[in-house]
Amino acid sequence: MASSFLHGMGVAMADREHVDAILTDYARLLGMRELAFDEDGQCQLRFGDEVHVALGLADNDGRLVLAAPLGEVPGAIKEEIQAEMLDANYLWQGTGGPTLSIERQTGVAAACMALPTAGLTAERLEADIDQLIAVAEDWIGRLRGGKAGQPVAHDNMIRM
Repeated sequence: MASSFLHGMGVAMADREHVDAILTDYARLLGMRELAFDEDGQCQLRFGDEVHVALGLADNDGRLVLAAPLGEVPGAIKEEIQAEMLDANYLWQGTGGPTLSIERQTGVAAACMALPTAGLTAERLEADIDQLIAVAEDWIGRLRGGKAGQPVAHDNMIRM
């Protein structure tokens, strides 16, 4: 599902070299030999059996977009899941950074982040992907189990 998840994302060449270097360093952190964008300007990662993360550079705005598809939202709990996602998104209190959404045309939910490429390091990318994975695992479980009505965890609240 992740292979075409970031449809419409292009690669700004000015950011491409910087992010290529970050991906190389991130691969080393993971113990991989290499990690690079494909010909479409995307990179796909799989963590465990369920979590897929797509990376792509947003067109000319200096952001690396991370997206983890969570699965289709069951119709029977769609309204409740939407409300829970809104609660989790409010000041990112239930996500610690990622934003939850549902693509209207497909009904597929996703956890997404947009990271400024300026100053981005492999270590920062690792921390953000780890947070995205944690959120994705939680919400994949909620959707797969039809578990609307669970309290939204506020452990990751961003305090102002």
